[in-house]
Amino acid sequence: MLDPSGGYLRSWGSDVIADSHGIFATADGRVLVVDRDAHQVIVFDSEGTLLQEIGERHRPRLQAPFNHPTGVAVAPGGDILVADGYANARIHGFSAEGEWLASWGTLGRGPGEFMTPHAVAIDGQNRILVADRDNDRVQVFDADGGFLEAWNDFFRPMDLFVSGGSCTCPTRCPASACWVWTVSSLAAAARCPTCPTGSAVT
Repeated sequence: MLDPSGGYLRSWGSDVIADSHGIFATADGRVLVVDRDAHQVIVFDSEGTLLQEIGERHRPRLQAPFNHPTGVAVAPGGDILVADGYANARIHGFSAEGEWLASWGTLGRGPGEFMTPHAVAIDGQNRILVADRDNDRVQVFDADGGFLEAWNDFFRPMDLFVSGGSCTCPTRCPASACWVWTVSSLAAAARCPTCPTGSAVT
């Protein structure tokens, strides 16, 4: 953990986490960690005390939670969304208590289909955003998983961060640079000249 200025405070979890891949901190002090190679989402308090485990440890499942999950987010109402991206092509929804609610998505390139869903986020309109990395896009869904639209000006979107009315998305471009696209009301800034898709940058 770091302080607001980036100074090191403490660390924990090395005795629990096999392969940390994604993280989400809630306003009430919970820290959700995607343990990719253990096929779990692990929930801690801010002091590192284990609170909850979602998924069977070291038990990958096909098209069900989980098989090398990639990202996690918590909705304002407490529901947990998990991108299950490396060996599945699914988004899974859970209650705050970890009870499975729904899943959607399949392998492919059409609307609602994924090629490595690598990150998930919820915006201020309660829409679900998914970084569909190997399809070079971010897909947008309603709160029930219904497809709304796709934002296509990306090259390998890696992560999503929502703050206020904007979504920041780091992307991987061929020059090994990390470009950031800030989307506000679907408006974008300039384009990265080295990316084949012209990923937008600020």
